Amino acid sequence: MLNLRKDMATGIFLLLLGLLLSHCSTVPVTCTSGDCDNGEGIQIIADGSRYEGEFLGARRQGKGKLYYENQDIYDGEFFEGKREGQGTYSHHGSDRYEGKFEEGLRHGNGKYHYKNQEVYEGTYRSGLREGMGTYTYPNGDRFEGSYKNGKREGPGIYIFADKNVLEGVWKENHLQGKAIIRNPKGRIIHEGYWKDNKYLGREEPKEDSN
Repeated sequence: MLNLRKDMATGIFLLLLGLLLSHCSTVPVTCTSGDCDNGEGIQIIADGSRYEGEFLGARRQGKGKLYYENQDIYDGEFFEGKREGQGTYSHHGSDRYEGKFEEGLRHGNGKYHYKNQEVYEGTYRSGLREGMGTYTYPNGDRFEGSYKNGKREGPGIYIFADKNVLEGVWKENHLQGKAIIRNPKGRIIHEGYWKDNKYLGREEPKEDSN
């Protein structure tokens, strides 16, 4: 019985030690300078990232910069330790987002610059494109319309670099159903039907009876 109690005590101790070490790995390692409680300071995080900015109640709050170990940089507002408010997140050597954040995610109005020079400007919800937005391509083409869960969803227009305009409806990122193309003066120059972004022809396709 005595050995059983010792084994149980040892097991509980190791469990608590593991939880403690796990918790410590997620908390800041040290405040290298300034006031990291209620002021401005520099803080080194356990994952190798570094924060320079304002603190309140020992949490990142206010304006600051967070330098990640992978060389990404967030420059903007924080609330209770998370990205919250207006800010810019720059992926190292790649994409850049400028706009609103909530709970650490893109949320609200923003502008995303892709490495391939494509640009999305519009609204986000919980990190995904949601609502009205404009997506511009390097060749001058652009899409203006609605998004849902990060994809084109609903009515929109695709404006070509030559100023011709395609008007249609998108579902799950695909052009579906009837669409028309107008020239720069607004005159209809083509009408037809699409399915999954593929042109089917001028006549409405017949439904499959099978």
